[in-house]
Amino acid sequence: MNSKEHISRSSGSYTAFTYLSLFGLATTIPLLLLLGALLIQSSSVQRAQLENRVLQVLDALVNDIDRDLDRDITILHTLATSRALSSADWPTLYDQAKAGLQGRAYLVLVDSSGRQLLNTYVPYGQQPAMTGDPETLRRILQTKAPAVSNFFVSLVVKKPVVNVSIPVLQGDQVRYVMSLGLLPEDLLALLKAQNLEPEWVTLIWDANGVIMARSRDNPRYVGTPLPQNMREHTQRAVVRTANLDGADVLHATARSQISGWGVGVNIPYSLLTAQMRNSLLLWGTAAVLAITIALLLGLFFARQITTSLSVAAKAATTFDHGEPFRITGSRLKEANAFLATLREAQQAREKLTEQVKQSRDWLQTTINSIGDGVITTDVNGNVSLLNAVAESLTGWKQEEAAGKPLEQVFVIRNAISGLEAENPVSKVLREGRIVGLANHNRLIAKDGHHIPIDDSASPIRADGKVAGVVLVFRDITERLKGEERMRLTVEAAPNAMIMVAQDGRIQLVNSQTEKLFGYRRDELLGQSVEILVPERYRAHHGAFRASFLHAPSARPMGAGRDLFGLRKDGREVPIEIGLNPISTSQGDFVLAAIIDISERKRAEERLRASNQALVRANEDLNQFAFAASHDLQEPLRMITSYSQLLLKGYRGQFDGEAATCIEFISDGTKRMRELLADLLAYTQLTGDSQESVAPVDLNGVFQTVFENCRVAIEEAGATVSSDPLTAVLGHKPHFVQLFQNLISNSIKYRGDRPPLIHVSAERQNGLWRIAVKDNGIGIAPEYHKQIFGVFKRLHGRTIAGTGIGLAICQRVVNRYGGQIWVESEVGAGATFYVTLPVVNGSSAA
Repeated sequence: MNSKEHISRSSGSYTAFTYLSLFGLATTIPLLLLLGALLIQSSSVQRAQLENRVLQVLDALVNDIDRDLDRDITILHTLATSRALSSADWPTLYDQAKAGLQGRAYLVLVDSSGRQLLNTYVPYGQQPAMTGDPETLRRILQTKAPAVSNFFVSLVVKKPVVNVSIPVLQGDQVRYVMSLGLLPEDLLALLKAQNLEPEWVTLIWDANGVIMARSRDNPRYVGTPLPQNMREHTQRAVVRTANLDGADVLHATARSQISGWGVGVNIPYSLLTAQMRNSLLLWGTAAVLAITIALLLGLFFARQITTSLSVAAKAATTFDHGEPFRITGSRLKEANAFLATLREAQQAREKLTEQVKQSRDWLQTTINSIGDGVITTDVNGNVSLLNAVAESLTGWKQEEAAGKPLEQVFVIRNAISGLEAENPVSKVLREGRIVGLANHNRLIAKDGHHIPIDDSASPIRADGKVAGVVLVFRDITERLKGEERMRLTVEAAPNAMIMVAQDGRIQLVNSQTEKLFGYRRDELLGQSVEILVPERYRAHHGAFRASFLHAPSARPMGAGRDLFGLRKDGREVPIEIGLNPISTSQGDFVLAAIIDISERKRAEERLRASNQALVRANEDLNQFAFAASHDLQEPLRMITSYSQLLLKGYRGQFDGEAATCIEFISDGTKRMRELLADLLAYTQLTGDSQESVAPVDLNGVFQTVFENCRVAIEEAGATVSSDPLTAVLGHKPHFVQLFQNLISNSIKYRGDRPPLIHVSAERQNGLWRIAVKDNGIGIAPEYHKQIFGVFKRLHGRTIAGTGIGLAICQRVVNRYGGQIWVESEVGAGATFYVTLPVVNGSSAA
């Protein structure tokens, strides 16, 4: 009996596999009990996590809706500051709104009566007569605050839409209501942007419970009422209910703070039960695996000693082949030392492999983040990588294109000739430099679709040699459409339009430019804009252009200066120029609108000559009137003096008829003197109204007039009063004439009652309105304008006067920039109104 057999019999030993199996069972049973408890707890945790995620998604969706609505309101407030809106320049506002919104929504502008002034969904001028959203209009008129509408059918879109609206106030009144029209597709895009799993369903409904968007089956449910069981709950919670499809779901709701819309998120209840089943399956599988592993470990460790060397040899062979392998420990020190060295080598290789993988992943992520298409090739021109944009444009997937010649994946043709264009990658590989694509080229996608592109190719260098090529290209369809729209807009303009680049070269002209300057279009394109500038202005034109480009803004050119353009035939044309900066992907440009003002200049010159002739005629007439009135005074005084001497010296010697004739002569000359005095006063008021003036206190003027007319006032038994009056700019004698004529007329043209005359003043619209009111015989309405003419009298000689008094009043008022008129009826007295400019700091006192 050998020692090995003796040890085996005396100790009653068992195999390592037996001990390890018993150990595995001893540890597995408590583990199974623990797993059962964890499974119960896991189901509760999973439901809480799922409900919490539903609420997080709901909050994020509500925040996105409110953020977008707040952005829309901000856009509207920005458009409301446009000068085109304040000046009611609807075409300009239409263009600004179309350019600013870029098709994301459409702008509607209505006045407070609901009349549509602007609608960018349709061509300018084709908007409906009235708003299709009267409910929101009423809300804004009442609240004077921004509002978001419920679902309604648009008059132009012909389907349900919603409006985001703001009031445009004038003072405290709503003058306009400006709205952004949002389509159901806009709301659906917002729901899709949440990037949820297919089982998740999100929806939005308005304050009336009408569904506006649903992430699943949207066309089927948009515009239908939402069942009551799915509307907003009083408490923030996730409830179990049936959705629109009749499925059992977990559902949560909330309400948008800005719009008042309801927002809902629901997921199938089966997701929760599926997770519970998966957990049960997972834990059960884990338990079986744990028992199995416990049993197998005994066999595994029992074989370690005999297999250590074979494992080490196999690991070395596998490592040598560069294949991944699993390194396990050994009870042999020699084997462990060998395996430790092998383990370090494996870890170093894994680290290097991970670094390479991370670098490649980073490169892939970077390329996929670029908004342009990117294709890389090797040194032979075969495709090595495409980003997502390149896949979309070419129609090739990375897996399909990898290793294929670039000419097979990236096919380009000339849009004009239809011939295949030279591939830029071939040129880069041949010349080793950056190469750009020629204009007018189209990419032929895999499905045959033609896409206009712009691209460039650059060499990839390694150790100074070309190791490949990177090709960057982009879809320029929208840019070409924009350029075509710009070209058509410029061509249709009624004025000459010229677009100039920063270097001063002409890029675009319209037919009106050809007519104005006499050049053909091909003679102007590419030329310096100085070709249209007269020689005497060219030296400074470049500096003016640089100044504009330094601080570009839409404004007229050469404010306060006369501008001229130079025609092809050498003639100069007077013009007006409006400048507008334009930024595009190709750079910054200046668009100039040019108007030929030759006819206006000729009209201004004719008007200037007429005015000068009129001024000279008026001066001559005034000089004649002054000379006539002044020179006639002396003979009239002589006639009056001698007629009075005859009456006094020969009293009683003339018969009755002769005495009467002499009295007529005396009275006639007296009236003639009065008439000439008034005429002289009238002509003296035609002096230069720009001569220096000073503030005149009308209270003092009133007192002077009252004293001048005291005798007439007392004889007529009149009552003349005044409110506190103001100060105005002018000359005091002129205002004395004004008030004295008005008050004297009120006394002269009195009725049977004692005259009551009152002077008052009030401030209206930046002017002082002064009223002189009486209770006299009044003036018929048909004579209200006639009475202000020279020598215009309504009562003949029955009432004394020359007929010039009111003409003097009108000339005084006009001299100081005011107006005078009368309001009266026969028998009801008269009120003469005078308006005069306000003096800074003046008030009635």
